Amino acid sequence: MSLKDILFILAVVALGVFGWMKVAVDYLPQKEARKFVEEVRLGVDNGILGSNFHYYPPLADDVFEMPKEGIAPNYQMKRINEVHLFDKPDSRTQKFSVVFSPSPQARTHRKKLYEYVLVMEDHGTLLLPKYKATMFLNKDSRKWKRRRKHR
Repeated sequence: MSLKDILFILAVVALGVFGWMKVAVDYLPQKEARKFVEEVRLGVDNGILGSNFHYYPPLADDVFEMPKEGIAPNYQMKRINEVHLFDKPDSRTQKFSVVFSPSPQARTHRKKLYEYVLVMEDHGTLLLPKYKATMFLNKDSRKWKRRRKHR
């Protein structure tokens, strides 16, 4: 094996690690976050009848708040913090800002956007992350402000 072959192999390995890093800390948590938000969005009935059709939230009441009024089917989600692949798995916590627009069919016809914070924590290993939603709270709620103050 020549030096050229070794350098080529090292370059391919470095490219593979960089690609996996992008997938593990960017794509996978965003995919899981979108799946969670989509489940929540489908659980809300757009506020037409004022009921949630026996929707059971995926998290406990102290870490989950559901929009009370109707929300539109589209939403915007953006990452609040950055996480790196070689951070410890217990410290890999990703926060997303999720903004719902009000439904035109809602009873109150509010023009205000509903902004929530979704917290995803890594429960996997160093190279095989497994992100789970641990908190979904309204950004203006007392629960979120209290938790933010204690961290």
